[in-house]
Amino acid sequence: MSYPVWHPFTNMGEFLEDPLILTKGEGINLYDEQGNCYLDLNACLWSLSLGYGREDIIEAMMDQAKKIACLPLFGRSHQAAVDYAEKLLGYLNGDFSKIFYTSGGSEAIETALKISRAYHCVTGNPQKTQVGHFSNSYHGVSLGALSIMGIPSIRKNVGPVPTDSFEIPMSYDISQENWEDYVEKIEQCILAQDVKTVAAIVIEPVIAAGGIIPIPSQLIRRLKQFCITHNILLILDEIVTGYGRTGYLFAYQEIGIVPDLITVAKAITSGYAPLGGVLVTAKIADLFMTGDVTLNHGFTHGGHPIACAAASKTLDILHSEGILNHIQDNTDYFSQQMQTLDDEFEIVEQVKGCGYMYGVKLVDQHDAANLAPFARKYGLLFRRPAENNVIPVVPPLVSTRQDIDNIVTRLRTIITEYLLAI
Repeated sequence: MSYPVWHPFTNMGEFLEDPLILTKGEGINLYDEQGNCYLDLNACLWSLSLGYGREDIIEAMMDQAKKIACLPLFGRSHQAAVDYAEKLLGYLNGDFSKIFYTSGGSEAIETALKISRAYHCVTGNPQKTQVGHFSNSYHGVSLGALSIMGIPSIRKNVGPVPTDSFEIPMSYDISQENWEDYVEKIEQCILAQDVKTVAAIVIEPVIAAGGIIPIPSQLIRRLKQFCITHNILLILDEIVTGYGRTGYLFAYQEIGIVPDLITVAKAITSGYAPLGGVLVTAKIADLFMTGDVTLNHGFTHGGHPIACAAASKTLDILHSEGILNHIQDNTDYFSQQMQTLDDEFEIVEQVKGCGYMYGVKLVDQHDAANLAPFARKYGLLFRRPAENNVIPVVPPLVSTRQDIDNIVTRLRTIITEYLLAI
């Protein structure tokens, strides 16, 4: 039989020349059929925060499967969904009052877009349908999510997408030193759309697939004030940054604002089960809790009980094992070690990031994708470069300083061998 799987975001011709089939995960490592060991620099597409083989998460999932293995939340509920929501919201100091469950990130974005439009309709502003997003941003690949896709190549070969959206310029070069240069341009771009028709603005605290670009907190705070002034909802996409990636449970807590909606997924279960959701402030959620107002929207497996059990145990571990403090204690060390690559190699143009989330930008003359075969040889996996010719370095949150040293040492070897080969 020919190989039976069609992989997402994969050049199948290249894959089939040398397929990588992994058979076991243990800690932060993966193993193939031949027993070769790899460390996934993308942590299972930003999801695997706590590593493979966590018996406590697996047991929580098994316990829930024995109680109720499947129950859609259409007109009924199950205890796992209620318990997790109460636990999560309890950590957020009353900033949010509800979570609308989905099965993953693209569904969470779709949900946030619909909630934004529904909110404006219910409050008497049905003309507010446009959504602004930033260049380089990635928010998912369903058609609604593609309408706010800031990476043009991902829209290729799918025909027209919904048009009630507009792009706001955002540069890889934005930093703590120059963020003010961008503020007026951003505000003018939004005002140019006829602000009375703008429903929401979506932004990632750290643009992830677009090149690991941390957005200065000051800029997001200014954006929040602008949105309040013009009755625009602010959606913070924390599908990647949520659940500890930046050293906080959610990045908004460090930024110092409360967005109207937050999209979550990926590390919500440490990758052990598909789950996502939208955190919703009381200002919005309360409108849909009484009377005859219904949000006619949902997904069969959104809030799946086994996934909720995994999410609950993941949240427990983040706090009981001090994972957030672990990230904060190591973030300067991680940054310093990553910066050595910039110091040592002319091929490295810049290293940017925060927490456990860094990107190595290569100069344009060298395609970062060409380093992938060398990375695999030395036991590092990165699926594909991020935009802006960036190698993402986003390991599991449980990675130690020794693991960080190991990663940087291997990257140094990979870059050296690549340079010798060209």
